[in-house]
Amino acid sequence: MAKMTAKTLTRYIIFAGLISFVIIFIIMQFSTGFDFSKMGEAIAEANWWWILAAALCNVASFFCEAFQLWFLSRALGKKPGFWRMMQVYFVGNFFSNATPSTSGGEPFQIYFLMDDGFSVAEGTVMVAVRGLISVMVRILYVLVTVALIALGIFRLNLNFTFDLIFYITLAAFALLVIAGFIIITNPHIFSFLVKFFSRFRWIRKLAKIQDPEEFISKGELFLGEIRSSAKLLLQGKKIWMLGAILNSILTWLLLKTMPFFVLLALNEHPNIFVIFAIGVISQLATAWVPTPGAVGGIETGMLAFASTMQTPGNIGLFVFIYRLMDFHMDVAVGAPIALRLLSKKLGKNTGNADLSALTSQINQRMEEEKEKMAQEELASEHRTH
Repeated sequence: MAKMTAKTLTRYIIFAGLISFVIIFIIMQFSTGFDFSKMGEAIAEANWWWILAAALCNVASFFCEAFQLWFLSRALGKKPGFWRMMQVYFVGNFFSNATPSTSGGEPFQIYFLMDDGFSVAEGTVMVAVRGLISVMVRILYVLVTVALIALGIFRLNLNFTFDLIFYITLAAFALLVIAGFIIITNPHIFSFLVKFFSRFRWIRKLAKIQDPEEFISKGELFLGEIRSSAKLLLQGKKIWMLGAILNSILTWLLLKTMPFFVLLALNEHPNIFVIFAIGVISQLATAWVPTPGAVGGIETGMLAFASTMQTPGNIGLFVFIYRLMDFHMDVAVGAPIALRLLSKKLGKNTGNADLSALTSQINQRMEEEKEKMAQEELASEHRTH
């Protein structure tokens, strides 16, 4: 397996950024009929105040994301500072944009949360609950959209392909929410998976446990700790959970209002409900694309906005401006913060250190927590006898 280093991830992000620009350039070419003068005219006529408003929406979403983590940490009884949660958010943001299907952020967030006194299970539950809230909020927005369409408030006018991808993705995300809720509230339902995985030697080797019975025992202990952490989180002060949910609602409101402001900047006359709906749909349908930061999928999904434009030739410039904020701004802000935090932990060898080896530290911490739980259970049994 290739070594994953900070330098490697940085190269991935640079490569992804270049691919993004190439795809956008191709979209620009075809949308203007290979007439660059049209693109120049559109840029000259753009209202940069609206572009600034879109950029401010993106910046405001950074704070909302950090507040979500801060509220959830409070619900767990932890008291990290807000700016620390901002750092943890940007760590997740950086690794999400550097890994396929934006999938690498959460493990590293858990890794850095360990420095703030979170157990692996607590960090796992906190990050998982944040993800579930995020997905549920987006599904809620989509359901509201479907209801408004049914009532005849507006029409999306999407083609069959986008409609099909939308409904398939919506169903998949709904199943994900159900599975995630079960894992958090009653993880022992999935103990059969622990027993199933214990049969495979390579999985036991990965977990550094040779004996299948020991693998099952430690796996069920960890499920128990997840249950305890989830119970603590869900039974904590409801004000903290409510704060996290409201922040998620505001976050996605800000992010999906960005395209509206970009279209206003290009002198379009968009319906904010239609733009918001298409933004949620295109993001749900393309975030799974297996490239760093879902590059390629997002740009293609943005073509759905062409149906809302009075000047379809503006679609290339629209995608370019939007992705500058949605991807490139995130990377420009998040990468220095994440790499600086890594350098504090890894020292001078940050660039060449194998980041995949950091998972061994998480596993070691997990083993310590499992051992502690086993000792507490044994002590409890002695007390009852």
